[in-house]
Amino acid sequence: MSGDIQDINQLLYDASSARMQGRLDKAVELFQKALDCSPDQPRVLNALGAVLTEKGDFDMAEKYLEKARNVAGESASVLYNLGRLRQVQGRPDEAVRLYEKVVKLEPSMCVAWNNLGSLMLDAGMTGKAVNMLEQAVECAPGMAVAWNNLGVAREKADMPGRAEEAFRMAISLDADYVSALFNLGSLLLREGRRGDAEVLLEKVVRLEPGNVTASFLLKTIDGSGAPDAAPAEYVRRLFDDAAMDFDSTLVEKLEYRTPELMFRMVEPFLTKGMRILDLGCGTGLGAGMYRPYASFLAGVDISGRMLEIADGKKVYDELFQFDLGGKWPVEKKFDIIYSSDVFVYFGRLSGLLGQMAEHLEPGGIAVFSVEKMDRSGEGDFSLGPGGRYTHAPSFVEKEAWRCGFAVVESAEEILRKEAGKSVRGMIFVLKRQEKNLL
Repeated sequence: MSGDIQDINQLLYDASSARMQGRLDKAVELFQKALDCSPDQPRVLNALGAVLTEKGDFDMAEKYLEKARNVAGESASVLYNLGRLRQVQGRPDEAVRLYEKVVKLEPSMCVAWNNLGSLMLDAGMTGKAVNMLEQAVECAPGMAVAWNNLGVAREKADMPGRAEEAFRMAISLDADYVSALFNLGSLLLREGRRGDAEVLLEKVVRLEPGNVTASFLLKTIDGSGAPDAAPAEYVRRLFDDAAMDFDSTLVEKLEYRTPELMFRMVEPFLTKGMRILDLGCGTGLGAGMYRPYASFLAGVDISGRMLEIADGKKVYDELFQFDLGGKWPVEKKFDIIYSSDVFVYFGRLSGLLGQMAEHLEPGGIAVFSVEKMDRSGEGDFSLGPGGRYTHAPSFVEKEAWRCGFAVVESAEEILRKEAGKSVRGMIFVLKRQEKNLL
């Protein structure tokens, strides 16, 4: 028996070492051998289930973890691994319930507090996320990932100073922690501290030369070398992160008026039974105004999390997810395409306007907003420190004409607030001509 115990202990040691080295197949093999020696050993069942979760073999992971739970009872370690399994499976409600049991059994299990906080953050429950992540760093002051997550939660809770403290603590623990460096750099950029932000973002790019989001934000600092459009990865991440509190942030904090202003301008062209496309639909803010006129109302967005919320509103007939900067994988043609706060992520507009023309029936209407370039600016468009493009109205009109549109109407409006200041923009209503005007 003692020999068997020694054998199992050696197998467990070797399996754990293989797991730490990322040799997951070898770890599974060794844990299986240990299990052959002792089929009902809960620590082996638990460890094997955890490795199988890392491998993505969720069915087998569940089998072993549930067996460990049956043998060991309500063990904090087993419940944690079951919670982790549910989390990576995309079953957050079940994961939360399991993690809550874990912290009741083991209040000092910092990883469970961290994961709970992250799930609360994903669910838009910012206050709870802050509380749980503060519990995580109290239990484990040296846990850099928890400090980074706490920074994200505090920033979402409108606590930028406290968020900065958390990000800096994460970086003090791991000087090359890319996520914390990026998050702090982005925060400082939004706060207008461009020099400090530049130092951090440059380090991100040195550590990760392929980080297109950090590279793009660096270009926004001085506006030099601005690309024709914001990278799709940047836009997707931006809106995935903002999805849960998107509507309240825009309407309550930023006094966002663009959808209503656009609808007023396009309403004279609306009739019953139209095919309508909401381009960059986000969470579906404003779609209800168009629904009474639509025989078919579709939405498209690059952000999957935005589309999940839009789908829950049950206002669209169909939703699509793709990058608007390429060729659209949609065969349908529409009578109306409207687009609020999308053109600000494109500098040159011919590709986007060209796709709009291609997907409109002859005589169809496009309505969209742009932010207006300051009169002191030079050129057709400029890239600002917020990662958004502004456009000269004359440039928009020229690009529209090149893509086969006639400008029916345009108006200068205050679109929203930013840092307490009004953001001025233009709304354009275009009509697709029978053929390209060139």
